[in-house]
Amino acid sequence: MLANIPGIVLAAGHSRRMGRCKALLPLQGRPLVMWHTDRLARAGFRPLIVSDTDHALISASCPGAEHLHAPGASDGQPIDSLRRALLTLATPRGALVMPVDIAPPTPEVLEALLPHADLVPVGPDGLKGHPVRISAHTCDAIRAAPPLGGLRTLLRGASTCLVNHSVSRDFDTPQSWAVFEDEWRKRGGGG
Repeated sequence: MLANIPGIVLAAGHSRRMGRCKALLPLQGRPLVMWHTDRLARAGFRPLIVSDTDHALISASCPGAEHLHAPGASDGQPIDSLRRALLTLATPRGALVMPVDIAPPTPEVLEALLPHADLVPVGPDGLKGHPVRISAHTCDAIRAAPPLGGLRTLLRGASTCLVNHSVSRDFDTPQSWAVFEDEWRKRGGGG
């Protein structure tokens, strides 16, 4: 059953370049993080949000998701937040992992990642991206010691799957967010 596979949303960063919490950016009247957790839940994953500085606000915005308050995680790397989450979870079937500052994954992308572990999506532009699916073995390796270079280092030799949606874009600045929001509206709120 898929509900045993956590869908981990990493939302513990400071969002310095954005100037405000990325998880709470409004997208069609809802916080970005809510789009992520809703899509994960609909695809059968068990959403878990890892947050730090804005934990209370993020938790309030997604009452249907599990939440992990990770004090100090915003001072580390995303792999540190992921490790903290994995230390609290049983992951016999692995996990799906993504940063909050990406486009909400489409059902097609989530479906492509579902049956496999240690799998990285590749968009039409040929670039690897998120979310990624990691195996129980990879989860155990991260629990033991976060790798230098992060998750990318662990997944360097991972299999890839081609998807028909961009998976490499992230939002680090108000300008990149504005471009994404405009494209999202033009597509009718999907993709």
